[in-house]
Amino acid sequence: IYNWDTTTSVIPITALSSGHFKNLEKMTEGKTYGRRMLRSFIFDTSWFRPLKAEEVGEIMVKHPEVKEYIPSEELEDDILNAHLYRIYLYHWLMRQPYISQQPRLIVRWNEQVNTGMPLQVYTYITEGSVAPFEQKQSLITEHLIESMKWFNLRLYQSPSAFDASNSNIFI
Repeated sequence: IYNWDTTTSVIPITALSSGHFKNLEKMTEGKTYGRRMLRSFIFDTSWFRPLKAEEVGEIMVKHPEVKEYIPSEELEDDILNAHLYRIYLYHWLMRQPYISQQPRLIVRWNEQVNTGMPLQVYTYITEGSVAPFEQKQSLITEHLIESMKWFNLRLYQSPSAFDASNSNIFI
């Protein structure tokens, strides 16, 4: 078998009748929805809080691109900043030309874990080749990280030795 990276693999005949295989030929010919992107980002839930209408308005003024991607019917008083961010990210992804609208695009919160609340992004990127796919996936990740601060959200990060040595707490 010739692999995508031009290496050759040898498979025993018995494995062909008893094993499970993925055929990527349709993807390489552009006959699929694209490559699947499934990533989870763990958010620090101590930053989750309801927003007053004035705070939502302030976000819209400081970051006009947010207003473009959030439907007005989603805006309400005491909306959770995490909910508003999830809606923003979903609609932002929907308008990206390299995101397939089918078979699915999901931006959801997963079950709470010890370290925080995972936000899962599940979509298909229309780029089939490895390098363009990875580049688009990185663009999505970078935008996710950049835009979360607009909603006063933070990713979870466990404290490091640097954090401990630079804190104002003395033991």
